[in-house]
Amino acid sequence: MTGIVFLSGIIPAYLVTESNALDNGFALPKKSLAMIAKYSLFMTVVGLGAGLIIPIFSLWFFIKFRYDETVLAPLNTIATAATALAGLLAPRLADWLGDIPSIILENGVATVALFLMPSTNSFAILSLLFIVRQFLMNMSSPIMSSFYMGHVDPNEMASASAISTTAWNLPNSITPAVGGYLMESVSVDLPLYLCGTTYAFSLLLIYLFFHKHRSRPTKHT
Repeated sequence: MTGIVFLSGIIPAYLVTESNALDNGFALPKKSLAMIAKYSLFMTVVGLGAGLIIPIFSLWFFIKFRYDETVLAPLNTIATAATALAGLLAPRLADWLGDIPSIILENGVATVALFLMPSTNSFAILSLLFIVRQFLMNMSSPIMSSFYMGHVDPNEMASASAISTTAWNLPNSITPAVGGYLMESVSVDLPLYLCGTTYAFSLLLIYLFFHKHRSRPTKHT
């Protein structure tokens, strides 16, 4: 079944047309250096915070509430469906508000939802906050990526993508162990609060770095 799903993805990929812009592969960027440096710092902060709790959310649910996979599986299914819906709605919101305002709004509300999660014992409220957080954070991700790619030189896109992806992956691969240690040895809720704090700081970086930039040169379609 997995193979069938994978092969079905070849059809839409085949229909994608290439851009006329040239990309010379990975090379140290020059024209887009300032944009890449700012965006990579933003990605580092987000990756650092996200790694503290996002990959080990199931552990937090179990330690704090004793919810096992029989409870979390349906919740994760709904959250995954919400993620798919977020991808469809993101372009419309970005075209309405603008890229940076929509990113700040979505990430801001998602961060508030994350901060509120430890304060409730109601599974219904907790589930709603969990889904809202995931929905909004995933809604902002494609908008931010589109904004970034729209403001780097076409010949430096491969380098820009590789650098920013590395800036996210490296800290994100380290901090889950830190989050697990803090959860079990210090405070079960501390990784959520630290993650929320880094998200809030990343919003400040977005505003300081990008609020004067115009939206993507081309509109979402």
